[in-house]
Amino acid sequence: MADPAATRPRRVWRIILVLSLALNIAIVGMVAGFVLRNGKAGPPRGFDLSLGPIGQALDRKDRRAISNALRRHPELRPPRRGQAYVGMDALINAVEAQPFDPDTVRAALQIPLARLQAVQNVAQDALIEQIEEMSDAQRAAFAERLRSAPRTRR
Repeated sequence: MADPAATRPRRVWRIILVLSLALNIAIVGMVAGFVLRNGKAGPPRGFDLSLGPIGQALDRKDRRAISNALRRHPELRPPRRGQAYVGMDALINAVEAQPFDPDTVRAALQIPLARLQAVQNVAQDALIEQIEEMSDAQRAAFAERLRSAPRTRR
């Protein structure tokens, strides 16, 4: 008969090895999921085109091309460290100022609004450029998808 004291350490090591294997498989799965989700095979990430039915009517290739154009545009690169909060600092200072001056707050709000307007202009230009590159048949199909897109009433 086997000595019960001798089998106990083996059982503990077996449990440790199984848990280690499970942890390794989980880590490999997380890394594989990350690679597959952020790799070239997945849909474009990082830009929400926010074009509503226009974005839905574009095919995947066109959405990817627009996203790539936006990623390459220098105006849309994130601000450097220290520059990210320039607009926020100006707004905070304007709100705290004594006496309160609404025109100063209005001017401080123009900083993020100007960046938003630049993003919208670049996105619009990228969309027009992509439509321009479509063949007549592709533009007709795009127009048909736009025509058949559900429209909401307000």
